[in-house]
Amino acid sequence: MQKGLLSAGGKYGRYKLTARAFEILRNKTPISGFLSEQAETPLFGKITAAEYDQALFEILRKERKELADAAQVPPYVIFSDKTLAEMAYYFPMSEHSLKSVNGVGIVKFERYGAKFLRLIREYCQPRNLIEKPHQAANRKSQTAKPALSARAIKVSEAFNAGRSAAKLAAESQVSPNTILQYLTEYALYGNDLRQSEGFLAMSRLQPAQQMAVLEAFKKLGAQRLKPVFEELGGKITWDELKILRLHHLCSSKP
Repeated sequence: MQKGLLSAGGKYGRYKLTARAFEILRNKTPISGFLSEQAETPLFGKITAAEYDQALFEILRKERKELADAAQVPPYVIFSDKTLAEMAYYFPMSEHSLKSVNGVGIVKFERYGAKFLRLIREYCQPRNLIEKPHQAANRKSQTAKPALSARAIKVSEAFNAGRSAAKLAAESQVSPNTILQYLTEYALYGNDLRQSEGFLAMSRLQPAQQMAVLEAFKKLGAQRLKPVFEELGGKITWDELKILRLHHLCSSKP
């Protein structure tokens, strides 16, 4: 499929030879390729082609191909067919439900979640399609993060209204670090924060170091600081990582 010799299609999702493949067969031209050790099954677990919404599945496949082409990687690196089939079966329309889909981890959600959620919502809402309960959702809810505190919501809404972190700290009579923690909790919960260069100004790192940290967050996601700390060789303090993580969260929303 990477070489353009096979394509998937038809009612039962069978593979077909392309015109280029027939030309190679006629000329008996040798070809070679890399066989992955993890092969996809033709049926997606317990979900068959007759059960998931095939029109939505094709929309998601198209988006996956565009992302894969842009990144110059095979499509399965973005999401597997099994993952797309689950999306087209369960219709996840929230961050929590999408993360319950097999193959959607924290890093992949950070990179691609917003795009696929938008496509699913745009397809389902006009058709009055609702989410189906996912078996994994109950398992994941056992280790789900605690509810967002009322204080974090109040502080974050005030920030979005235009108050600076420093002013919020003074008004609340708490340290600036406490305000940063509230804002981080709010953003990591999936809420938007207004873009602000104020956090970048709080960092004492050189511009090149700041850029390296932000690139690490872009690569590894912002849910956990330890992978970023280790990626940067332990040379950046935790306080600096917290400040720049917040800048990343504010500036990386679609």
